Amino acid sequence: MKDALSSESCWFSHVDRRNEDPLQRHLHQATGIAGGTGPTGSIRARSKQVLIPRCRFASRVHKTGTILRVAFLCIAVFWLIMDLLADNAESGIVAFLLIIVAGSLLMHFLYRLAGVRSKASVYRKHPQIRSLIREGYRPGSHPVFSTTPFGWIWMAMKRTLI
Repeated sequence: MKDALSSESCWFSHVDRRNEDPLQRHLHQATGIAGGTGPTGSIRARSKQVLIPRCRFASRVHKTGTILRVAFLCIAVFWLIMDLLADNAESGIVAFLLIIVAGSLLMHFLYRLAGVRSKASVYRKHPQIRSLIREGYRPGSHPVFSTTPFGWIWMAMKRTLI
């Protein structure tokens, strides 16, 4: 497997050269349970860290997208709380979802306008990660994130916030 950092170009933007700020992605493969079954056991896993070359411009666009998502999430939560306090639960939930969708669309418009791939596209398109997924690795740093309900909640929060 070819090393991703041997390339001089940024994977997110083909215009710029990479710098020393790569995007880190973690993948794991469960190998079994040690110490017993149920809550007394611990999940054992092999982990791989993939460093994806990224330029400063792509890093700044990613940080701006994160700030936009967090800002829209804060606005949506504030709106939801205000509508719940005013006994408008149905309209509050609809407004919450619409604000979240508007923030996501604005962020993706920013990515398209800047000509930068989103961080979410890494799992589907990066060749090194795709080959590890074919070998049985799953996204996440540890199996607790993919085998427990906590993992689903963590991934949803991560995709919304980070």
